[in-house]
Amino acid sequence: MATHKRNLIKDHNGDLFNVSEVQAVKHVTGGVMIFGANNRPLHFIKVADVDMATLIRDEIILSVEAAAEGRKYVPNWASNTPTAL
Repeated sequence: MATHKRNLIKDHNGDLFNVSEVQAVKHVTGGVMIFGANNRPLHFIKVADVDMATLIRDEIILSVEAAAEGRKYVPNWASNTPTAL
């Protein structure tokens, strides 16, 4: 069994997920889908607004990139301004 470092973040709805397990983030109809290994669905964020869904996708991607480099990143759901720790 593979072990992943725990790097938990809250989505804009307040739900937690481990960003270290994320392999792909896709904008889909009705929201943002987050996938893990073997294209396994990890998390779905329901968002009706396309612009907000794009922002959420971009913030999660920044979180995944930071986790891959060993950094933590706190997503800013209000704007596209990075908040690196």
